Amino acid sequence: MEERLQQIVKIFPKNLQMTIGNALKRYHATEEIRLRKDKPLAFNIAGKEWFLRWDGEMTEQKENGILITEHEINELLAAAGRYSVYAFHEEVRRGFLTINGGHRIGLCGRAVEENGQIKTLHHISGCNIRIAREQKGCADGIMPYLFEKGRLCHTMIISPPGGGKTTLLRDIVRQISDGTTAVPQTVSVLDERGEIGGGGMLELGIHSDILEGCSKKEGIMLLLRSMRPQVIAMDELADSADFSAVWQACHAGVTILCTVHGTDQVQWQIDPKWESFRTGHLFQRFIVLEGKQRAVKLYDGQLQKIDFN
Repeated sequence: MEERLQQIVKIFPKNLQMTIGNALKRYHATEEIRLRKDKPLAFNIAGKEWFLRWDGEMTEQKENGILITEHEINELLAAAGRYSVYAFHEEVRRGFLTINGGHRIGLCGRAVEENGQIKTLHHISGCNIRIAREQKGCADGIMPYLFEKGRLCHTMIISPPGGGKTTLLRDIVRQISDGTTAVPQTVSVLDERGEIGGGGMLELGIHSDILEGCSKKEGIMLLLRSMRPQVIAMDELADSADFSAVWQACHAGVTILCTVHGTDQVQWQIDPKWESFRTGHLFQRFIVLEGKQRAVKLYDGQLQKIDFN
């Protein structure tokens, strides 16, 4: 089994590790593993939900799945805390943990608020393990269309959660860094949650530098001052602070490669937080991933579709 998948197996309670490990080796298309208190252990395999039985087989019958207890969830969290890439309590406050290999563990439970912000989560009742996977070459078909006059265009990848944004971003970074389509470029990867590079376990090319565990606002300024990047790549722009930091990087002459949550290019046209980018015509390429099959659509800065197949 690959080392990065072993990172998942070892956070499970001992009584589940062999069954989980065998399932991951057998079902290569596993995208998520969900644990819910007093409910059956569920696998999302190629977009379809299955329940894991003790004999290692998958079933559609929920009553035959392995029933997860509160104790097992607590054991998993304790182990994940030991292997967490960043400070355990800070990550829990944000609703997820990231472990080596770039795997994110989403959390649900009872939120404790202070001054209108979540301080921590207690009584965790559900976990969603999103498996980080490399798909080298998944960007092959689109790469030639991301350049103009030999320079990478400012590019935004749009998809719903779990739609493949980070996987595609990772492969684009690798190809830019290695120069598979054009002259190699120096890429600074702002990996706020450790999911893009997976703690060094996922390939990002020979001309990539990774900054982990830093906010986009602080990270972009640090990279501009210290690393002299040609490209800055980052995952999931979310708020006005992120967008303001991106503007600063662009004005410094750096190309931006990023992702956002969304359904299609129409959201780009109507979401108010993107107004300054629309009027400034910053982004020159929009990659939209749609549906369970993750169909790829490409648009230019004027939102005109680019045929690339």
